[in-house]
Amino acid sequence: QQHASLATHEGVQMASNFLKGAAVGILALAVLKPEIIFGSMEQSKNLSNLIVKTVDGTDVNLSDIIKKERVVLTLLRRLGCSLCREGAHELSTIKPELDKHGIKLIGVAPESLGLDDFIKGRYFAGDLYIDEHHNVFKSLGTRRAGLISLLDPFNWASIFRASSKGYSANLDGDGFQLGGTWVLGPEGILFEHLQRRFGEHAKPEDVLSSAVRGLEKP
Repeated sequence: QQHASLATHEGVQMASNFLKGAAVGILALAVLKPEIIFGSMEQSKNLSNLIVKTVDGTDVNLSDIIKKERVVLTLLRRLGCSLCREGAHELSTIKPELDKHGIKLIGVAPESLGLDDFIKGRYFAGDLYIDEHHNVFKSLGTRRAGLISLLDPFNWASIFRASSKGYSANLDGDGFQLGGTWVLGPEGILFEHLQRRFGEHAKPEDVLSSAVRGLEKP
């Protein structure tokens, strides 16, 4: 019994030391690399160099398209993410109305991991591009989530919501990149929804309203 008590005491002491060490490590990261814990801050908007690749590898400058016509642009943070698949699918519901007004629906992902499954799943009805150098993500000032985001109940509730709707997921790729949705055109930025948490989607009706404003037929 004495040996058992001693072993329990040593176990508690080891756990205590581990937690203290982890706390010191987290505090050190918070001071030296705060973006890892708390995420990165937004950058200024720059729409002049939005170079991406088509799914077959061809370079395209989205800036040239935006200068001529309105587009709805959504940045998909990770193609294997159930939340991104949910958001892309919901946004796709407004494509018929966008088509009536000649407005393109464009999706951009930061990497090609999960591309085949995303396409096969028919989660997105618009034109899909890959931003492997993060030109668009940086230019539009997207955020990166930090480790602290894993403690946010909203994020876990969002994951449960998407899973309950049948959206599958995998763990491939960068899980901390955040995205957003914009309406862009020759006039500039007409609508912006910048994600600050996982699963924080723009409402399709709000996007559509901004996209067609001024284009409605009398």
